[in-house]
Order: sequence, then C-alpha cells, then structure tokens
Amino acid sequence: YVIDPAYLWQDEAGTTPATADGDPVGRLEDVSGNGNHATSPVPATLRGGAGNWRLEFDGVDDYYDLPLALLQNVSAAYLGFAGTYRTLAGADNAMIWFSTGTSGTRTRLNTRATTYLQAAGRRLDGDSFDTGVQAEVIVQGLPFSTSARFDYTNAAVSLTKDGGEIASGIFSTAGNTSDTPSAEAYLGFQAGEYTAMDARAFVILTGGFAGTDVMDEYLASLT
Repeated sequence: YVIDPAYLWQDEAGTTPATADGDPVGRLEDVSGNGNHATSPVPATLRGGAGNWRLEFDGVDDYYDLPLALLQNVSAAYLGFAGTYRTLAGADNAMIWFSTGTSGTRTRLNTRATTYLQAAGRRLDGDSFDTGVQAEVIVQGLPFSTSARFDYTNAAVSLTKDGGEIASGIFSTAGNTSDTPSAEAYLGFQAGEYTAMDARAFVILTGGFAGTDVMDEYLASLT
C-alpha cells in the first residue's frame, strides 16, 4: 500500500480519488492487483505533495481494515512499513496487526512498551510461537523503515530497521500461520490502541522472501 494519489480513494468503494492535502483516504489500493484493498470507515488524512505524500493517522480513531484471509494458510510472510511515529504512547502501537482474537495468536509489526520496535511471530492457530523479537530503536518524530520476515515453516522471525537486520529469533513450533482466517486484521490499530503516525507505505507479502531485500531498500528510500 503506497501513499500516492494514484492508489488512494476518499471512500471505501473507490469512487472518489484522494488527490489533495487534507483529503480523507477511505481506501488504499492493493498495488499488486490482487484486490486486497485496505478500507476504513474512519479514514486517515492525506498530507504533503508530489514526491512527499504521507498518510496522517490521528492516534484517536483512524485505522484500516485488512482482508482477514491475507495470512491464511501461508508458510511465510513479510510485513513492512515506512514512516514516522508522531507520538509514542505507553501502550503497544501497531503498524500492521493480525489476530484470531486471543492473546497467544497474533502476528504483528508494532512498537512495544513505548520505544521497542517489535516483530511478534505468533501463530494464528492454537499452537502459538514464543514471544517476538524486539529492539529499542524508535524515536518520536524521526522517520524510519522496518520489516519483519516470518518463516513459519522453520519457526523463525527476523526484524530489520532502515534496511539492516537488528534482531532475530527461533520459535518453538513450525507450520503454517493458520488454516482459518484472522478475526482481526488492521493497519494502525491493535487491542484498543490507535497509532499516531505518518505513513509512507505498508507492505504485506506472502509465499516467500524472494525480492524482499529490494523491498527493504525501497522502504528505506522513503525515509
């Protein structure tokens, strides 16, 4: 999901383009062409101009729904983000969040305990992974890029910032994420907490890690 007017709409149905600073963005187009659009009844706001567009999440009620089947029956997933956190709350704040609704079954890219960048590689079925990997690297107001590679087949996860790996871990249980869809899948929201951030791009890839090094470089270039 690239924050560029070519892929943004003011409404969830995708009928009115979002093209100007201050426009609401109710739909982020899936640039892969697979139709996995992110939509919101409480949209964030388009800010900036040509070459420097960003999506402003107010941290109060802005968020986006993702298709619940995005991480269903996948053996690998790549989550990525480029942007800035405007505030760092005491609670966890997500860039990308998937969950079946219970505490042990979540896959997410978020901040943990205010300043810790976290990739939590938990399974989305009843056989959860151990705790995710994290590193204290986030600074309020400072642009950054980050990505997480979840290798469910080998029960491993790695976390990057600005194109370089900063943490990795091996977990207790291998397999797929889940044979059922997520119950919750969001951009900018997790467990009752909204994220105050300016986003340049979100990335969700499944099926393998081919080309993800190039994606890391692209995300870093946006900051």
